[in-house]
Amino acid sequence: MLRDVTKRDLSVEVLGELLPAPILLGPVGVQEIVHKDADVASARAAASVALPFVLSTMSSRTIEDVAQSAAKVAESPRWFQLYWGKNQELTASMLQRAERADIRRWS
Repeated sequence: MLRDVTKRDLSVEVLGELLPAPILLGPVGVQEIVHKDADVASARAAASVALPFVLSTMSSRTIEDVAQSAAKVAESPRWFQLYWGKNQELTASMLQRAERADIRRWS
């Protein structure tokens, strides 16, 4: 009450990265059933407002396609949600691909 709110700052630091707001676009698998551009469109939308996009292991598009599409819009955090499988080589491959695509965090 009775505070000057003409200049608001919603920024927050999460995992060492300064975000414009305490919001991230969470992972949703198989987005293609709702929209043809799927994860690519979601990543572009998140990048346009500098919010992190979290790519699901079960995404409809490749790690590389999503990262490249988001990077064309703006530089913004990209994270990867990993479903750790029984095949260690496959898991390692997915992490390597995410690193090469400049996806900075995974969970």
